[in-house]
Formats: sequence, structure tokens, C-alpha cells
Amino acid sequence: RPSRVELVADENIEKLGMSFDGKPPGYIQVKACSAGGWAESVGIQPGDTIVSVNGEDLQDMAVEDFKTLCKKRPVQFSVEQARAGKAQSTDEQRDVVQDPSARPSRVELVADENIEKLGMSFDGKPPGYIQVKACSAGGWAESVGIQPGDTIVSVDGEDLQDMVAADFKTLCKKRPVQFLVEQASADKVQSKEEQRDVVQDPSARPSRVELVADEN
Repeated sequence: RPSRVELVADENIEKLGMSFDGKPPGYIQVKACSAGGWAESVGIQPGDTIVSVNGEDLQDMAVEDFKTLCKKRPVQFSVEQARAGKAQSTDEQRDVVQDPSARPSRVELVADENIEKLGMSFDGKPPGYIQVKACSAGGWAESVGIQPGDTIVSVDGEDLQDMVAADFKTLCKKRPVQFLVEQASADKVQSKEEQRDVVQDPSARPSRVELVADEN
């Protein structure tokens, strides 16, 4: 898991879907993530540490300011990820039960300068929208909730319908780089084992998310 990621919940995200152990001033740990919620969908896990919100360090933040910022949209969190061995199981994470089929309509995700590779391959190439074919186990894409069958709509604001393949490859190597992604519906998503093989059912109906991989 990357050591630090920048995660953005945009205007379409009503609830963050995570609770905290403690409160500012000082860094705080994620206590639990709601099943199907925004936090879980972007790869946040219990034990991860919230370092800053909208660029403001939690070491110097009053608890009321933290609550106010968490209600803002868009809101950006800098998250120190717990080592995979220390992360809780999915069953332990789901302290609060939500509809497990829910995937948020739109999220923005930032991978920092420590992210060398995106960790996903594609089925096809521009011009035209392309589907995610597979995600590398433990890679950036998997860690932020991208799944096989999701559709890449644009990169850095440039629509793939009008993009040539060479430009797409160049943009994917940039940091930061922002992806607009249509998420496949949860009931169409394959198991972890199936995901790491080939692309899933192309008939999956998507919702839309935005994903950002930054300099890392």
C-alpha cells in the first residue's frame, strides 16, 4: 500500500462513511469504514491516519474546525496508510452496515509522488472510452477502489473520444494525472481472483467517479 495518498470527496458524496478514534488537535486514526461508503471505496481502512484536511495539518487544528471541514465538499484528506499486515479484515471494517452494492457516483483520488505505476491495464485504446482490464494486486489503482470493468472517460480533462493513443500513454505517465472514471455497478464487479485475469462483463452499467494520481 502506498505510504501516503491524497483523497478527495467531491460534491456528489453526501457522507464520508468513516468514523475516527480520537479528535484533533493531533493526527487521528480511522476507527471504522461503512460498507459501500466513500471511504471504503477509495481504499481507506481502519488504522489509517488522517494527517491533514484541505491542506491544514491536524496537529494544529481545533476539533470544531475539523468537523466543519469534514462537511465541506469538495474536501481533501491526506492519509497515511497502515501497513497491509496491520489493516483490519473487511469483516472487521464493516462496523456500520450499508447497502454493499452501493458505489459512490463520483470520487477524486490523488496518488502522491511515491506512486511510480498506476497498477492497471486497459482493454482497448483511444480514441473512444476504454475499460479497465485488470488491476495489479496491491497497486495504486486497486488501493483507490478502481476495478476491472470501470471505464476511463477522460484524462486531465481531455475526453478520450477525441484523444489519440499516443497522447493517452503520455498523460498516464504524468504526475499529477486525473482520470474521470465511470464505475461499473457493484453486482457486475468480479471477485479479486477474476479481476486479476481479464476484463469483466462489458455490459456493466456505470456511475461516474473522478480519480487523480499526482506526482507520486
